[in-house]
Amino acid sequence: MIHSPAMKNGSRRAPKATVASVARVARVGVAWVAFLWGAAGLANGPVSPPPGQGAVASPSLPAPSRESLTAAKKRASDAKQILIVEFSAEWCSPCKQFERDVLPRESVRTALTRVHFVRFDAETEVGKEAARALHVEGYPTFVAIRTDGEIASVLEGAQTEAAFVRWLRLSATDFEPSARLLERLKRSPSDGEAMLLWALRLRKRGELTEAASWLDRARQEKTAPAEVTAQADWELRRLRLKLLLPRQQLVEHLQEHPTGPHADEAVRALLRLGPVTGDAASRAALGRYLDQLLQPASAERVNQLIYRLLRAEASAEAERAAKYLLSLDGKSPYYLDTLAEVFHLRGDSKEALRLSSQALASAPKGSELLRQSLLQNHARFARAKREPPAELTTPDDELQPWERD
Repeated sequence: MIHSPAMKNGSRRAPKATVASVARVARVGVAWVAFLWGAAGLANGPVSPPPGQGAVASPSLPAPSRESLTAAKKRASDAKQILIVEFSAEWCSPCKQFERDVLPRESVRTALTRVHFVRFDAETEVGKEAARALHVEGYPTFVAIRTDGEIASVLEGAQTEAAFVRWLRLSATDFEPSARLLERLKRSPSDGEAMLLWALRLRKRGELTEAASWLDRARQEKTAPAEVTAQADWELRRLRLKLLLPRQQLVEHLQEHPTGPHADEAVRALLRLGPVTGDAASRAALGRYLDQLLQPASAERVNQLIYRLLRAEASAEAERAAKYLLSLDGKSPYYLDTLAEVFHLRGDSKEALRLSSQALASAPKGSELLRQSLLQNHARFARAKREPPAELTTPDDELQPWERD
């Protein structure tokens, strides 16, 4: 059973929260929309709070700026740091969720010490002026601005902790104007980080061949930090994915960087390309990834991955992952039901029903919703028709890595 909302909705592509979308989303119902936002870690749209109940920013967060964007740029430039600007609004529930659940995290706080961070309430005059200057139309939006005023990158929608920290770390190193970055490369031709940053700028300008050349050099630079070489490898494969052999590029990245910062994304993309039955290379890459993933701290990620594996007919890998979860907690009704699902989709209804019965017996008293879900699955298993769960019948319209800028 997917007992985390994140798997049920986290893969769905969602628009930013925009003023025009308020009325449309509000009709869905506050409770359900809040569930979706919490699950996805993305901005699906705003809901206006009830009168007098507007969300209030956490006291640990810096207050929205009253200074102009120009003043913020000068402060960042003087400090020789990249400027990170957050745009949000009081009525934007995804913004408030992000500010409540992600910004206070220790890893985020640590990453923010390396940048100049400014928040704007996009409904104030100073916020509106800054949003117009940076062409921001939806919230939350994060803009990274170099010391010369050039926009380095833009991040749209509420983010997960890991994704936001990864973006902040890369942005923190990308504060230099292009001329200074080129001087840095001349002084230190083996500076892998500088190679990566220059390649990303070339890619943004559309100079893809030259960008690919620099990325290839960066990923092979032996003096560069592992995170830099993994990032360069992923960005190079993203370029190649647009043109040729997406499955091969993903498999090779996972073989080389099974614990890299983009391993999860590579696995999701690989599994969305279709069944891996009979594909020895893909199965080997998934196995290598699982070797690193199967540890107690990753139990939730493992549970979510199982259903992606089942969608791609990677049943052996799904069974391995499900049995690992049960080795951590053999009485968990969620994990028992997950393994039952694996056997059901493999055509072993007898074993599926046995595990499903154990799951029902292990369900805590008073957990009526859980029990109803388990009973529905038990009835589906009893029909012995290899019917997939609803999670696997819902189209997965997440953008593939090569579909993003």
